Amino acid sequence: MRGKAREQVRNQAIVARLDTGATLRAVSVEYGLSPERVRQIARQLGYSGRRASPPWPPEADEQLSDLARAGLSASAIGKRLGVTKHAVTGRARRIGLLLLGKAYTTSEREAGTHAMEDQPCP
Repeated sequence: MRGKAREQVRNQAIVARLDTGATLRAVSVEYGLSPERVRQIARQLGYSGRRASPPWPPEADEQLSDLARAGLSASAIGKRLGVTKHAVTGRARRIGLLLLGKAYTTSEREAGTHAMEDQPCP
C-alpha cells in the first residue's frame, strides 16, 4: 500500500476503535497521535462520538402516555419501561406529552398532608 491508502486504512481503524468504546486518549497512544489529531480524523470520517438511541416503538409511546396520565413520575415510568428518567422526559417532550410527576408520596397522600406544606393534599 502506498502512503494515502495506508493513511485511509489507519484512519478507518481509528474510527473503528472509537466505535468500540475506546477513549480518544487510548487511541491516540495506540497510534502515536495527539488526541486532537484523533478527533480531527474522526470528524473527517463523519464520526460524532454519539451513539444514536434505539427508536421508541409505538407501544412504548402508548405505555408512556398511559403511565403519565396515571400520574407517575418520570423516574417511575422509566423503571417500568426499562429506560432512564431522562429518556422518558425527552421522549415525552418530543411527542408533546406533559409529565406532571408526583408532588408527594403515597403515604403522604394517605395521611392527607403534603410534606412540603402542612396543608391538605389536593
